[in-house]
Amino acid sequence: MFDIEAAVKRLSKRTEKIVKRLSTSTIQSTVSELDGKYEESDWLGTLREASEDNTKRIKTSVNSFNEELKEDIRRSLDNSTNLSSQEQFDILQEDLGDKLDTKYKKSRAKMIARTNANALDNKVRLDTAKKLGATAKIWVTEQDDRVRDSHKRLHGKRLPLDVEFQVGDTKLNYPSGDGDNPGEVANCRCKIRPSR
Repeated sequence: MFDIEAAVKRLSKRTEKIVKRLSTSTIQSTVSELDGKYEESDWLGTLREASEDNTKRIKTSVNSFNEELKEDIRRSLDNSTNLSSQEQFDILQEDLGDKLDTKYKKSRAKMIARTNANALDNKVRLDTAKKLGATAKIWVTEQDDRVRDSHKRLHGKRLPLDVEFQVGDTKLNYPSGDGDNPGEVANCRCKIRPSR
């Protein structure tokens, strides 16, 4: 049986140094943008929160993958109830092989990693801005043809730090953040820029 907790621990441990390096870089650039002062000891809490948030996102991704896989197995078995055990096994093997080749391939893992990295960057940027006394955040897109229309409409939009952006049919505190519509979050490259 797949041990979710062990998988989450392994992935969290493997990404720990990367998360710390990226979060430190984000903190430093945000401090610089807001003309603040950077002392690593002042930001240990933010770094710890970033690590915890990374672990939470990994757990959510692993749980989602596990639930989708269980549902695919159940559906495959439901569709083969009148067959022999060997025939059921053969169908299950073929169905899951096809799904693993398409639905669960490396490109999906990369998309999840990119989305989570962007979410982490934006969350750390927002947390740092709050600690430095910023009062607003500005949604910034990459301004290219890959930006979603709902995100293009937000480019340059300025809101108070504690107000969520209305992004299509979901609300987000920052780009790639937790929202009800994965279509507004997955592969998002937008950033927030803090402002006083």
